Amino acid sequence: MEPPKQTKMFSDNQKGKFKFQDKEYDYDSQSDEVKQLLLAFKSNQVQLKFHEDTLKLLAISYASLASQIKVKLK
Repeated sequence: MEPPKQTKMFSDNQKGKFKFQDKEYDYDSQSDEVKQLLLAFKSNQVQLKFHEDTLKLLAISYASLASQIKVKLK
């Protein structure tokens, strides 16, 4: 399941700002609780990206192995 695109955390061009659900917020003005949630959210996004990349590599490897087996069985 892919996370929604509108949940991109921090924009690249404005430090101290973040975007959530198409709205921009000032990071420094948020409560400590919100800052902790944002940190956890960002960590979760990084882990999702890592595992998505791993799955893509596994799919490529799987297809390559299947192709090699097909050639060898002919």
